[in-house]
Parts: sequence; structure tokens; C-alpha cells
Amino acid sequence: MVRRLILIACAGLLALPAAAQAATPPRASAQLDRCHASLDPAQRYAVFSGAMRSLLGGQDRMDMRFDLFRRPPGASAFKRVAAPGLGVWNRADPGVGRFRFKQKVENLGSPAAYRALVSFRWTNADGHVFARGQHLTAICRQPDLRPNLRVASITASRIAGDRTSNRYDVVVRNDGASAARGFDVSLSLGGVPVVPNQKVGLLRAGQGVTLQFTGPRCTAGAPMVATADAGGAVSESNEADNELTAACPSLGTNSAR
Repeated sequence: MVRRLILIACAGLLALPAAAQAATPPRASAQLDRCHASLDPAQRYAVFSGAMRSLLGGQDRMDMRFDLFRRPPGASAFKRVAAPGLGVWNRADPGVGRFRFKQKVENLGSPAAYRALVSFRWTNADGHVFARGQHLTAICRQPDLRPNLRVASITASRIAGDRTSNRYDVVVRNDGASAARGFDVSLSLGGVPVVPNQKVGLLRAGQGVTLQFTGPRCTAGAPMVATADAGGAVSESNEADNELTAACPSLGTNSAR
């Protein structure tokens, strides 16, 4: 969702006589000026702009409106986002030859894609609208930049000279777009926790780490369950893949994935 949209608008008015304008310039245009992604919702924003020219040598009045549309992941269509400051007409001063307006939309939710529909209208001296136009801007994509921790594998092996314990290696990966910091990884064998949990101070995006546990020998076929971020300390883009269950290997089998 878009959380509490903060809208900052600014208009650029340039009073140019019709003769000073370029020959037959486009009467209206719209574009995406800036698309800024961030982990911090307050720093996610898009800047859209529109421009239109007088059709009556500055004797008409020009209006411009911005409507924001959002498409969440998996959706096929954009849907309009209602918020204060959007969907209102912004009017140029009398006698203006060109009217430019910028609309900044902040606090965008992620992941999602955004674009603006910019509408234009021209009013004559009698107050009647005699021309209209609309343009869509390019898409501003707001990816989910949070980390994503995933248990990739659990490996069990014998410890030389130890008849009661096994070594368990748990591989944890960060498949997200930013580093994960300060989280625990837990392991249980047949429903019994192996203590203590292992701690990870930093796991950068795209990297993995192997954590070693020493615990009692598990029963062949019994579940080995490893959980990344067991304490829920890390906000992730996907919380559904933090846990992996594998069967304890039979005697002489060294690994399970």
C-alpha cells in the first residue's frame, strides 16, 4: 500500500509571447523526472512533471491535474491511488504562454510500480473548456530492498572419537537486496532444540554463511529443522522461506538437503 502520501507540488510559469515559442511545439507532455528507491519508506519518492502551451497566444487559461496509479506485484493492471493533493486541477496564471508543473509523491510503498496520468485542459475567456489532453508518464518501480534470509541446507556428519554426538552444518543465505544484521539461527533434532543458537552479526546481500552446531546423534528419518532469524529480528522481503526441514540421514550418510 501507499502509506500516507506526502505531496509536494511546484509550478513553473513562463510567460512567453506566442511568437517566441518554437514552431508547432507539442501542446502538452508528461514525464517521470525522478524515481528514488530506498529501504526507508520516507525516502521512497517519485517526481512527475507536465508541460503545456497556450493555444490562443496566452489568451486562454491552462489547467493540469496529476492522478497516481499503482500496480502491485502479480497484478496485470494499474489502479488509481486516492490521496489528498492528487486529482485536483492546478491553474496557470493569466497570460502565460507555457505552463509547467511538478508533482512529487513521497512515502511510496514497496514492492510496487507507479505511474502518473497527467490531464490537461484549456479554457477560453468565457470559461468554457475548448480542448483537453492526457498523457501517461513512464513507470517508477519501487523494489523491495529488504534482506531475505533462507536456510539452504542442513548437513549432518559424525565426529571422530565421539559416539554420542554429530556435527550439523547449516547454510544460511541472504537472497535479498540489502544486508541482514544481528540475527540468530536455531536447529532442532526430532523436536528437541540444539543449544545454544548460533548468532550472525552481518550477512551481506547475495552471500551465505555456514554455521556449525554440535548435538546428539539424531534418529534416522527424524526431522532436522533449521530456522534463520529465529528471534524475528530482521524485517525481510519474504518471511516464508526462513525454515528448512530435512530428514536425519541413516548411519553412513553424511548429508541431507
